[in-house]
This record gives sequence, structure tokens and C-alpha cells, in this order.
Amino acid sequence: MVQFDFPEGERTILLRAHYDQKDRCAAVPGGRWVPKERAWEYLFTPTTASGLLQSFSNQMNDKDRQKLQSIATRLSIAQSVKNGQYVLASPISNTAPWHHQVVCYNMARELLGLDEKDTCGGGVMLALDMGCGKSRCAVDLICNYPDKFKKVLIVCPVSVIDVWAGNNIISGQFDQHATEDQRNKLVIHPVKGVSVEKKTKAAEMARFQALNARKQFICVINYESAWREPFAKWAHDVGFDLIVLDESHRIKTPSGKASKFFASLAKTTKYRLALTGTPCPHAPLDIYGQYRFLDPGVFGTSFTKFRSNFAVMGGFQGHQVLSYRNTEMLHNKMFLLAHRVMSKDVFDLPPFQSEIRTCTLSKDERDLYNQMNENFCVEIKNNLVTASNALVKLLRLQEITSGYLDKQHIGDSKRKLLADVLEDFDVKEPIIIFARFTNDLKVVKEIAESQGRTYGELSGNCNDLSQWQNGDKDVLGVQIKSGREGVDFTRARYSIYYSLGFSLGDYEQSIKRLDRPGQSRSGMYIHLLAEDTIDFKVMDALKKKQEIVESVLKQYYDEIPDFDIPEDIAASI
Repeated sequence: MVQFDFPEGERTILLRAHYDQKDRCAAVPGGRWVPKERAWEYLFTPTTASGLLQSFSNQMNDKDRQKLQSIATRLSIAQSVKNGQYVLASPISNTAPWHHQVVCYNMARELLGLDEKDTCGGGVMLALDMGCGKSRCAVDLICNYPDKFKKVLIVCPVSVIDVWAGNNIISGQFDQHATEDQRNKLVIHPVKGVSVEKKTKAAEMARFQALNARKQFICVINYESAWREPFAKWAHDVGFDLIVLDESHRIKTPSGKASKFFASLAKTTKYRLALTGTPCPHAPLDIYGQYRFLDPGVFGTSFTKFRSNFAVMGGFQGHQVLSYRNTEMLHNKMFLLAHRVMSKDVFDLPPFQSEIRTCTLSKDERDLYNQMNENFCVEIKNNLVTASNALVKLLRLQEITSGYLDKQHIGDSKRKLLADVLEDFDVKEPIIIFARFTNDLKVVKEIAESQGRTYGELSGNCNDLSQWQNGDKDVLGVQIKSGREGVDFTRARYSIYYSLGFSLGDYEQSIKRLDRPGQSRSGMYIHLLAEDTIDFKVMDALKKKQEIVESVLKQYYDEIPDFDIPEDIAASI
């Protein structure tokens, strides 16, 4: 007989067995020997319960068997949900969910045991293509189970923080999908970076700790900041009920600091949710770091052992992955906790959606931008601006947001944003990247190639369109005026606007190059904007379908109190 203990609120399982059973104990994924307890310890999850039942069912008492079976049953229920063999419950929300989102909601609540009085928790992956609404699935879970999720941590790329939390321009996920009653109970605390200066660490820690007094709060932070002090220490101390990793493939590298941090934090977090459109962006092994966080009962706690099971090694000292094996087994294990939704299989999606990603200018970029912007405003007040020279001023401001001025490199803020966004796409995904300036296209080329993507260009100087259409190129950098009438981009379903032109007509034509007859999939337009700059003024004009230059100039004049627009300028706007 073997003996089971369920300590610490049933988050872990302790297994005591005779020494001759050690190999069998070690074979159950996720276990570790704890000398102090003289027992094997496992995270109590549905997969672990299933594994222990398979190995020791005949050696445990009826009470332990029933307890483990009640948890392991969640795996089969979740499968029934995915197969359409389950009566679905719709979440309470402000907007009607798509059917596949209702499936995700039900699968997650069953796997996590959210309707049970006492639950051991667990992990779930929602692998939804971009544009399929994976963030909304998390919102529904958080808002419909406030008693379970009182302290929530959402981790995402820095460019997506505003997509979650919202700002003056962007409506956040909770603003869109939570009911008014649900929103009134929420406190959302966005964190964009943490200071490394000793003088400010104490103040930042106090700011984090102030949240502890709240009964319910949601903290949103980027991956690069989450594992750094002082946030990392506070995160370990606060005891989150739920951690949501948006674009969870960001922790795919097991040796990475973020991956190690979340693997550690997961041990004290009852519920764990991974959201990604590309669970394996480069190779099957990319899944390990994510499942180490979600549930070590799936693939274990040893990457070396995991790699030996699913990869053929060779090359210098046997450290090179030559090929992959047992991929069907990997797939089956992965989908015990995951649900995959491909946009091509979802027919109720709108054809194309639009999204904004933002970056913050560096100090040097901001200083130069503010100086030029202030000079422009002074010229406006002194009636020195004409309709003709205004365009030149606006172009210079836009150049700065892209990291250049008069072809001189001044910063990398938007460059980093592009790299960050591209990281969330499979390396072979065909993508269109629109840009205005020649320097912008050089940046696009450098970023694409640095990530192992093949690059082509369509501009006044280059035409690689046919190569890209034939599949010889992954990324096509397009000068906006070159992506107008008569050009077919339907091979792609995603386009990124690195910089925007000043022609409403050119912009609308560029959109039609993807969303046109021949396009069979839904997709997304992603706009990269620098915060508090002309980028947002241009975007505002595009949303209102106004001519760009006229609209931007009007916004400048409207920001100057008690100032009348000169007649010649007024005529142009």
C-alpha cells in the first residue's frame, strides 16, 4: 500500500511509498523527492491525479482513490466540452461572446474546478489565433468568478498593457466586455516597467503593497519587468489567486529568467491560465516552458528528460536538435489542458479587426520630439505656419517617432515594439508591414531577418511582390504608396503599420489589399504608435475618416486656448 497526504489547502500531494517503488514514483511527471517529509511531492492537478491513478490505483485506499478520481475526471469533462458533448453555460458579460469563446470559458472552468466549493486549481492553455478573442475569455473567467479570483496578475508584452488596462485612447478589455456591475468591483493597476534605481525601489514597493489592502485587484505588467525587483519579491509575497500569461510563448525558453520566475511563482498560485496564438512558434520544444508553469504533471520538471523524449540530438557534443520524434504523443499530452482555435475554422469572426500597440519614446527621443513640437506650437501662435510648411513640420515629428531625424538614428523605441509584436507570430506566417520612410523599411528588414524570417520589399526601389506571393519570402515590407490599387496581398491575413502616411486614400487602399475577394480568412491590422505623439493624432483622423494633414492641424489649433485659426489655414482645414 502507498499513503497519500493532501496538505496546504490541497495544492500539493505527498506520496509515501516503499523504497522499491521509487522508480514508479519518479515516473509520474512533476514529482520531486522531499527528504524532510520522506515523501514524493506533486502539484495537485487533474493530470497528476490521473498519472497517480494509473500507477498506484491498486495500492491506495478507497478514500484516496475517490479523491484522485474526482479531480482526474475533469480531463474527460474538458474533452467533452471541446467535442460538443456538453451543455455550455454562457458567461455574464457586456458583449455577446462567440461560440468558440463560450467553449473556452466552459473548458477552463471545468478543468480548474471553479464551480466546486473546494478545488485544487490547475492550469489551462487557450491557444487561439490572433483576432479570435483569447483575452476576452480571460475577462469572462475573472469577472464571473470574483470569489475565486480576488488577486489577479496579468502578464503581457509591454505594447499590450493598454489593450488590457485601457487609456484615454484605447478601450481596455474589461471596459469592453465586463458589465457595469463587474467593472465597479475591479481595480486595475497597470505597471509599465519597474525602476532599477535604489532611490525609487522603496516607493515602488510601497505602491505595490498598497494593493494588498484591497479585496480584489488586477495587476497588469510586462514580461521584462515581472521578474525584476521590487515587483518580483512582492509577487511572491502577495499570493495571487490567478496568473494570466498573455502570449505565453514568451516563456518558451526554460533557462530564461522570465520562464524560471513564473515556474517558481506557479507553485504558490492556485490557478494558471496561458493565452497564445502560437504555442510552438519555432519548434515543438517551445511548449515545455509554458507547461512547466501551467502544470508540471504533463511534461515533468526536467527539460533534459523532456527533450530526450521528443527530440533527436546530435551534432557537436550531442547538443544540437537534429529532428523531432513522438510528436503525436506530445500533441495529445499538450491538449489535455489546451484548446486550439484556428481563425480559418471559426466562421462567425468579423473579416478583419484593428488593434493598436504602443511604445514609450526614450528620453533622447522624447527630448528631441518635445523641442520640435514646442517650436511648432510657437510658430502657430506667432502665425508663422502656412499650409505648405506645416506638412514639413509634421513629417519631421513623425520621423522622430520612428527613431530617425534627417536620416540620423536617434532611438529604438518603435524598432523594439516591432520586434516585440513580430515575436508573437509563427516565423513562417506571411506578414505585410507597411511603412512610410525608407529608413523605416530598413528597420523592418533588420528586425525580420534577425528573427529568422525571409524579407522582401515593395517600394519605389524594389519589387519582391511575386517572390512573396509565391511563398519565397515571409515578410513583405511595403511603402504605403506602393501598396495601393491593383496589388494583391491576400496571402497574408495580418498587416502591421510601422508608420502611417498622410493620405486617407492611400491608407484605405492599403487595407483593401488584404481584405478583398480571394481572402478566405479573418485577420488583423496592427498599428504601432508612439505614446503622446503625432502618431495618435494621425490615428484619430483615420478612425474618423478625415483627411490627415487637415485633421492633425485642427487638433493642434484646438489645443491652443483662445487662439483663432488664421483664415488661410482655416481654408485648408
